[in-house]
Amino acid sequence: MMRGAWTVYLKELVDALRDRRTLLAVLLSSVAVGPLALMLVSSLVGGIEKRAEARSVLVHGLAEAPTLANFLARQTYTVREAPADYEEQLRRRRLGEPVVVVPAGFEAALRAGEAPVLEVVSAASNPRAATGVGPLLRLLRGFNQEQALLRLAWRGVAPGLLEAVRVEERDLADAATRATQLATMVPFFVLMAMLYGALNAALDTTAGERERGSLEPLLMTPVSRVALVLGKWGAVASVAMLIATLSCLSFVPGQWLLRSEALAAMFRF
Repeated sequence: MMRGAWTVYLKELVDALRDRRTLLAVLLSSVAVGPLALMLVSSLVGGIEKRAEARSVLVHGLAEAPTLANFLARQTYTVREAPADYEEQLRRRRLGEPVVVVPAGFEAALRAGEAPVLEVVSAASNPRAATGVGPLLRLLRGFNQEQALLRLAWRGVAPGLLEAVRVEERDLADAATRATQLATMVPFFVLMAMLYGALNAALDTTAGERERGSLEPLLMTPVSRVALVLGKWGAVASVAMLIATLSCLSFVPGQWLLRSEALAAMFRF
């Protein structure tokens, strides 16, 4: 029985390697899909980092807030006046940055000790603008904190009194552990590649045999049904293992092409 199973195994393995459809499925699922997804994520993160490095802020009503303009300039940000139709451009995804809207009388209210409202306008349907909301809010919180400290100092109150507890963060993970944070995505892609690629090989051992007209002659051979099943199952399992190996190895050159430095620091395979 084992000799018959081995013969069927070799026959199915040769047929799978000769079939162009199976080979194409193996190459696409094991070699291309994982690194391609990694490159797409890298391109997206790289674009976000590039916009962050530009350090540019769009402000509507900038003339009403010279103090805010001074703070942004000291933070090495380039302040630009937003277009008049910024809301329409955000809705239609023509504008890739959120807009800070300064109300009229902002500077006078700030000098009077009031709390004027600054609006950060974006659109959830505009992913490019939505990704810039978080950094912009943190920047405006810095301006808010600076103004609060200046008001306390003007009244003779030590700003340190606001800090009852000092909080410091300490990360116990070493550099190698931090570099493998995104490597947890590899088993997912390997599993999907195995399912997709091995499925084509499994279909070829049944429906493919029938289409080629070789199933009936195979069943007429003196090989037992158990040996036939074991041989076909072993061939499909071997193809799945080959796909898993190629899928793992494909991430090695894929990590060399990462465009994002932050992503490259988190992915070491």
